Amino acid sequence: MLEKQKLKLASLLYKHAFPVYRSLYFRFKNKKDRFNMELIRRLVKPGNTVLDIGANIGFYGRFFSDCVGPSGHVYCFEPDTGNFIHLKKEMHDKVNATLIQKAIASETGMLTFYLSGLLNVDHRSYEPESYSSKKNIEKISIDDFVEKRFKVDFIKMDIQGFETVALKGMKRTIDANPGLVILTEFWPHGLLSAGSSPLEMYDLAVQLGFTISVVNGQSINQLSREEAGSFKVEYFADADLLLHKNNIL
Repeated sequence: MLEKQKLKLASLLYKHAFPVYRSLYFRFKNKKDRFNMELIRRLVKPGNTVLDIGANIGFYGRFFSDCVGPSGHVYCFEPDTGNFIHLKKEMHDKVNATLIQKAIASETGMLTFYLSGLLNVDHRSYEPESYSSKKNIEKISIDDFVEKRFKVDFIKMDIQGFETVALKGMKRTIDANPGLVILTEFWPHGLLSAGSSPLEMYDLAVQLGFTISVVNGQSINQLSREEAGSFKVEYFADADLLLHKNNIL
């Protein structure tokens, strides 16, 4: 109940007092994601190219921009119009960033996008149990976007359970970039709602050649298939997975 009350307050601030929301959200992320950010600083180097899939209002976009420096580049994908407006404002001074208002999927085309009536970080690229409205938007696969035009070093992905679908659309990019590292949300509730499952996502990552580790905020440990299948299927139960092919830890 307390978590839902926090979400309602956050939604009100986002809609009616965005500067306050932005300040509180960035403070929250800096604290909650401290371990992940330290990990990213170890893995992302100046000159790297990063894909930020699910860029939201730009917290990680700014962070990645600073990590890769003027010789690197960040591509930020955010399909929601409201979030994209704030993303553009947040990233206006980052000349090493490109913003793309499209959803990431397994193929390029159009999809129905479902807007959350509660929270700006919970819009979906699939039909959820409840939503406030829906609209048709553009989708693109990472393979079609990259098309082997440039090297990709790091991908951060947080798209509310649509991660399995997105992974299916980046197979060529993964093959062409053996050093690629992916940090992705692992949310069983969302995966199942999207028509996938924790084990399908796990098995696909293995098929793509990745070693899978779970990042729990304090340490990084290799994740077994059995452990992946035993995650709680609850709205507030999620984790971060690190997908990698080399001994990077």
